[in-house]
Amino acid sequence: MSTRVWWGVLALAIFLSAWIGARALPAHAPATDDLFLSTGSSTIRVELATTTAARAQGLSGRAPLPPGEGLLFVFPRDGQYSFWMKDMRFSIDMLWIAADGTVVDMRENVAPETYPSSFTPRAPARFVLELSAGHARSSGISIGARIQGIPAGLASE
Repeated sequence: MSTRVWWGVLALAIFLSAWIGARALPAHAPATDDLFLSTGSSTIRVELATTTAARAQGLSGRAPLPPGEGLLFVFPRDGQYSFWMKDMRFSIDMLWIAADGTVVDMRENVAPETYPSSFTPRAPARFVLELSAGHARSSGISIGARIQGIPAGLASE
């Protein structure tokens, strides 16, 4: 077999392998750290922040959240975790959530210009959910609401 034919066969094999592999994948394969939560009137796709580094970074320096997406901070134990808007580029809603999924406190439409002020909940929480500004109100989320879909025993470092 000539070198030219051999390269053609190899190129065709690579193309077919890539084409077959792409067709075998789902249209959108969710990241392994994604979770879907229900707020009653909507479903939110959340990224998890379970490590100290991920919680420290949060949404700082990132592009605005698409509608229906959020970041769920997972803490190892209940506490009154404070948040600020350092290096934020957009406004958010912050929801402090107890281990059972109950919203124990929230702040709406917190703007980047509030930095260096910090926001501390009135009650201990295990999770903090950050959403695009206005999402809590448009979804009917208020203090006492239940967020469903947080796995029992969700681990963090």
